[in-house]
Parts: sequence; C-alpha cells; structure tokens
Amino acid sequence: MKHSITLTAGLATLAANSAAASSAYTLMMYKDSSFEGYVGQLGFDTTDRCYSLCVDQGTVSGFVWDGIPKDATFLFFGGAGCEGTFVTGPKKDNAEFSLAATGLNHKVSSFMVTRKGIATPTRGIMRSCDEPSDLVYKPNRDTTSWINPAASSDYTLMMYKDSSFEDYVGQLGFDTTDRCYSLCVDQGVVSGFVWSDDIPKGATFLFFDEPECEGTFVTGPKKSSVGFSLVATGLNYKVSSFMLTTTGIDTPTKGIVRSCDEPSDLVYKPNQDTTSWF
Repeated sequence: MKHSITLTAGLATLAANSAAASSAYTLMMYKDSSFEGYVGQLGFDTTDRCYSLCVDQGTVSGFVWDGIPKDATFLFFGGAGCEGTFVTGPKKDNAEFSLAATGLNHKVSSFMVTRKGIATPTRGIMRSCDEPSDLVYKPNRDTTSWINPAASSDYTLMMYKDSSFEDYVGQLGFDTTDRCYSLCVDQGVVSGFVWSDDIPKGATFLFFDEPECEGTFVTGPKKSSVGFSLVATGLNYKVSSFMLTTTGIDTPTKGIVRSCDEPSDLVYKPNQDTTSWF
C-alpha cells in the first residue's frame, strides 16, 4: 500500500533552507504570489522588533514562515522602520502568505512579529541589514550551478547526505518520465535532492521508501531547479526509489529499473572531485 506525503512548494523550500539557519525565526521571501520565484530568507530572534526586508521595495509578493510563537502575528509595512500602511499576516505559527490581494503587493519594506497585538515596535528598529543586529539575510543561491554541465542525460538528480546540500553523494541521469528508478545508493544515505531546470513543465518527482516505487512516498515541489530536503517529510534517509511523473499518479507506466546494474537509460555518477562542477 502506498501512502503519500505532500509538501507545498513554499513549505518544501522552507524545509530545505531553514535547517541551516541558526536564528529563532525564519521568513522566506518570493517574487510571486504562487511562491515560485524564491528571493531569499531572513533569520531573526526578537519579536516586537522592526526589521528591514533587506531587498529592494518592489521585489516581494509572498512570504512563508514556520515556528513563530502561537500568539504572534507578522506585520508587513510599506514604509521603512515599520511606518506607513501595513498588512497583518494570518495568526499561524507556519503559513504561506500572498500579498497579491492586500494592497502591498511588491511594496513591503519592513516587517515585525508582534506578540503584543500592536503595530509599534517596542524592542527597537533595525533600519538596515548592514547594521549589527540579530537579523541574518541569506539570498537565493542559483541552484542551476549545482548541476553537472557534463551530464548527457535528459534529466539530472543530485543527491546529498545533508539537508543543507553540502555533502554531495552523486548524481543520477535518466531520460524517461513515468518510469521508476532505483536510487543506486544504500537506503539511509540521502537527506536532500537537487534537480536540474529542464524537467518538463508540470512534472513532479516522487520519492519512495521501498524499491520499485512501492510503499510510502513523498511528493517534491512542482518546480524546476530546486533544492528539496527530506528532513520534514518522514522519509529522511529512507528513500530507495524515485520517479518523475507527468501524469500525476504514483504508478510507473513506462517500466521499472530495479537495479543500477541492469541495462537502462539510468546513469549513476558517484561523488568524485566535484570542485570543477561548481
């Protein structure tokens, strides 16, 4: 029996990035309201303090956060220093929040997490990302540069031992969608994946904890060129097989490659000296 675990695109990206953050709270920023154009993340430690957004006004259309206090609320301001018009985010400890219908779409300059229910910062104002503070800005890393340009396969899947995508395991090249493939490494090795930006539009990766695309599976975000962490999925270090589906179903319709040793379009390139690939 198969059991599905699905992460939304925004929260999946958050899982992939926030594991590396040491801040108490993390706010992810996106250029569009569907949480596709990832801008970067802000880490901070203090509620009821005003922070600069660290990017140009006109950049951000959506936010994703996780782990804020249950009695806290995000406020997003059109003016610097938490001045001017503001919009209140949903009172949830984790959420995706689009600015599209708020009147502040692509207009936010500063923000605050309030536990007092008021729009006045009572614990200071961080007016710039350059001044010493607890605010940490991590801009988007272009994940297309993580892919081996020498790969001749149609699609490329990179594997990592850690959720911050630092400890590289190897890469899998393959040519066929809706076909099940072996992961080619021992179960218990992989914690994160990065895939190339040339997967078909609308296609989705499925990762299974059993061979031959059986058992429990997790659905990756429907995005090209993305880092996907397994930490929050229940399948961390448990994936055995995978499939890139264009049909939206979890059953392979174009065969199963059960082993990396059998003749197929699957090519496994283990980690060597990858410094020349980056």
